[in-house]
Amino acid sequence: TLNVAALNGHNTVTFDGVDDAMSVADPFTPSSFTIAFVIKPTTASAIALLSQYDNTANQRAYNIYLGDGAGTFRLLKSSDGTDPKVENSGGNTAAANATWVIKTVVFNGTTGVSFYHNGASDGSTTFTNSGIFNGTRAMYLGAREITDGAPDSFYAGDYARILAWSSVL
Repeated sequence: TLNVAALNGHNTVTFDGVDDAMSVADPFTPSSFTIAFVIKPTTASAIALLSQYDNTANQRAYNIYLGDGAGTFRLLKSSDGTDPKVENSGGNTAAANATWVIKTVVFNGTTGVSFYHNGASDGSTTFTNSGIFNGTRAMYLGAREITDGAPDSFYAGDYARILAWSSVL
């Protein structure tokens, strides 16, 4: 059960880290994007924030998550949906538990990705393979689809805002 509450007059959604997630069937996958998350994780290790990533059907598109055991902001992506083309990169600053933070990822549509922590540059990289696979699987907020509709890597914490643009800002 997702809990919606007011925070300073704004709604937040709380995910329990066990089985809470939202999904959208067959979403649009932009070629370039800017996505900002205003979040307060209660745990910041290997948890999905936004994902269109199914291992079983060669439907790996992207997984934006907090990972590496320290809560750094990461982008995992595939250019053709298969495992050999999966590439992973991330920012340098961890999201502290129980602290509001703004994490932003900017993907330029080819190979460049940049990360921001509370508006400050937090690293960038160049991927080897261009683009992100335009998959047909569901997009999940707060989890990733690992096996034909079975989500895992559940997010634990609050979302206050998710801002997304299908362009580089």
